[in-house]
Amino acid sequence: MYTRKDYSIIDLAESQKRGSDLRKAKFERGLSGMTLELLPTADRAHGAAIPSVSFARDLEVGSQAGGQAIVSSSVLPVAKAVRPQTILEEGGATVIDLNTVSGTNLPVFDGSLTSSCWIGENDPAPAFTGLTVKSVQSTPKCASSRISYSRRLLAQQENRSAFEARLLAELRAAIKTQLETAYFSGTGSSSQPLGLLNTPGVQTKSFAAAIPTYSELIDMLELLADANGDLSRARFFMHPSTLCALLKQVIDADGGETTAQPQGDGYRIAGIRVHTSTSVTENKIVLADVPTIHIVRYGPSMLLVDPFSAGRSTTGETQIVIQNYVDTLIADRQLVVVGST
Repeated sequence: MYTRKDYSIIDLAESQKRGSDLRKAKFERGLSGMTLELLPTADRAHGAAIPSVSFARDLEVGSQAGGQAIVSSSVLPVAKAVRPQTILEEGGATVIDLNTVSGTNLPVFDGSLTSSCWIGENDPAPAFTGLTVKSVQSTPKCASSRISYSRRLLAQQENRSAFEARLLAELRAAIKTQLETAYFSGTGSSSQPLGLLNTPGVQTKSFAAAIPTYSELIDMLELLADANGDLSRARFFMHPSTLCALLKQVIDADGGETTAQPQGDGYRIAGIRVHTSTSVTENKIVLADVPTIHIVRYGPSMLLVDPFSAGRSTTGETQIVIQNYVDTLIADRQLVVVGST
C-alpha cells in the first residue's frame, strides 16, 4: 500500500539512475507500472511512464481503512506539464488517445453530399455518390524534450516543491512550443507531423498586405461557411504580433472599433474567438472548423534519464528526457482556411 506523498518528477528521475534508492520513488514507480499496464506488452518501452491527465483524474483518494491506495492530487500538475494543451486543443480539436505506440488507420471523410433528394412513397433512396470515407494511416512521431539540473543545485533547494514547480513550468513551456510548432509548421518529414500550414488541399486566401483587412478576414469566414463549416466551432489562430496589429487596425473611425476586439478573457474577430501562439508563422492566419483537426496521442508521456552525455557521471548532472508520441491530421481539408500574402 502506498503512503501519502506528493508525486515528484525529480524522485521519479532519480530512481532511473543505476544504484539509486528505489524506495524514495515507490509511489511514482507504482503509478508508472499501472500506466504501462494499459499498453500492449510489445509497446512497453524502457523508461518510466507518467500518467495522462485523464488517468490522473481517475485516481481517487481513498482511505487506508478501506484498503485503497492513497493517491495525491499532485499527480495532475505533472501530467499537465509533460503533455500540455496546445492552442488547437484549447480551440476544440478532436483528440484521440491510443493505448499503443504503433501506427493506426483513421477514417477521413472526402467529398460532400451531392445526391440528396426527395423521394416518394416506396421509392428507393438514392446512393450517396459524393461522400466517401477513406482510411488514412497515422504514425506516431516522437517529440523529445530535455531539461537538466545539477546535484549541487538540487541539494541547495530549501523549498523542494517550489524548485520542482519551476522545473515543471520550464518543461511545460518547452513541450508546448515544440508541439505547436509541429502542428502548424511541421514538414511531414524528418520524423515531424505534417503541419496545417504545409498541408495540401486546404483552402487559401491571399492578402494584399502582411496584415489582412477586416474584409479579407470575412472572406475567410465565407470560404469556410461555403464548405459547410460550422461557424460556431470556428477559431482563428495567429501569431501574437498579428493580433496586436489587428487590435490597432481601426474599421470605424467614429466609434473607434478595431478589427480585433477584446471580449471576456480573450479576443474575437467578427465574433470568432482568436487563439495566439508564437509557433504560428507571423502574417499567416489559420481559420478552421476546429473539430476537423485531429490530434492523435500515442501511449503515455515517457521519462528517461540520459546517462550517456559527456561528463554527467563526474558532474552529477541529471538530464531528464520527456518523450511524447503524437500525430496530427485533418479529416476535411476544406474546413481549414489559410490566409497569407
